[in-house]
Amino acid sequence: MNYQVAFTAKLKDHPTTSSAIIFQTMISNIGGGYNNRDGIFNCPKAGLYMFTASLTSYQNYYVSGYIMKNNKYMVQLYQNIGSGNYHPSVSTSVMFKLAIGDKVWVKGIGIKYHAYFSTFSGVLHEYENFSMSTNSVSMSTYSVSGSTKSFCMSTNSVSGRTNIVSIGRTVLV
Repeated sequence: MNYQVAFTAKLKDHPTTSSAIIFQTMISNIGGGYNNRDGIFNCPKAGLYMFTASLTSYQNYYVSGYIMKNNKYMVQLYQNIGSGNYHPSVSTSVMFKLAIGDKVWVKGIGIKYHAYFSTFSGVLHEYENFSMSTNSVSMSTYSVSGSTKSFCMSTNSVSGRTNIVSIGRTVLV
């Protein structure tokens, strides 16, 4: 029995959308969960999954989007560099417990996204019989003028409280 599920896809053109961002170019699609015609990952195997989205704006001063799960906003990606003609980038990773048929996608906010630097990935980390004390774990990284800032948050599925696990800043040389 094959328990492998993983995909990575990137943009083929520079879409402007406020619905699902369709990452058309498949780099991998093990297990066949990602549909590059509608941009939606349809869970083929129950388990704990990690998703990563990286978005780059096409000449805007900000970039934003959401990782959606079954029509719910789960994690927002956001980066605002002020003004100018730049290509700001933002990335985030999140882990979800999914059932067969659950859907995950990246939702746009109506800006033009850069094709060469925007990707969406997912991988099954643990299948079926597992327990998890949090409903989701999110790791966000963004860069501004040569520095990278990271933070990690976890949301407790019982209390609904969000905890910042760590805050770090690394300056790139």
